[in-house]
Amino acid sequence: MTRILNGEETDRLEALIDNTSLQEVLIALDVICGDKAGHIRANYQDNKTAAAWDRAGKVIITAAKKDTIQAI
Repeated sequence: MTRILNGEETDRLEALIDNTSLQEVLIALDVICGDKAGHIRANYQDNKTAAAWDRAGKVIITAAKKDTIQAI
């Protein structure tokens, strides 16, 4: 089951976006996905889960490069 961010968490995320930009937050999420994929590969040899993190990062970085995101 997917957990929804609570109000405090949402406020912190909004503040982060306000202090940087949506594009910068998305780029950071892409980096985090790549780091998690590398960690999973190195420590658990779970290529399936690592590949899922890699795919998530690709989706996020694709979104970050969209003109509509860059304009925000």
